[in-house]
Amino acid sequence: MTVTPFTLASASLFIIFSALALVPLLFRNQRVLITAAFSLTAVASFLSLTAGIWTVSDGITESYIILLGLPDLPFHMRLDPLSGFFLTVIGALGFIVSIYSIGYVRGFIGQRPVTSLVFFYSLFLAGMFMVVLADDAFFFLIAWEVMAASSYFLVMFEDERTENRSIM
Repeated sequence: MTVTPFTLASASLFIIFSALALVPLLFRNQRVLITAAFSLTAVASFLSLTAGIWTVSDGITESYIILLGLPDLPFHMRLDPLSGFFLTVIGALGFIVSIYSIGYVRGFIGQRPVTSLVFFYSLFLAGMFMVVLADDAFFFLIAWEVMAASSYFLVMFEDERTENRSIM
């Protein structure tokens, strides 16, 4: 199998969904959950960063059809220099945030469960990657809603703080 920027981006999404699958398995051991999930999202972000830089520097365009979605309406994904640029930005920031979060989120252990934070962070990152890779309106809207809904739950993680619950 030839390694292309799209295979790196696809591997990145696969790794993030693997991190999502680990959440129900490791929710009882919060330290292991934090280390495993944020390490996987850091690796996924680094792969996306690499794919984005490679795509932009070589001017590569790749398109694929994923046979998911509605019948006769599969998901179309495309990686071109524009989406590669945004993949680079999201991958770089995701890598830094994932590394930082390993230590930061451990501060919540003993105060509250962090399972939802880990789950929705991984889902948010996957949603951002899918938004820039979407090549049709249907997949774009689904990816956008995944990103938007998960960001709401990330903001509401510290719901005891009134400034997180207020509209303005």
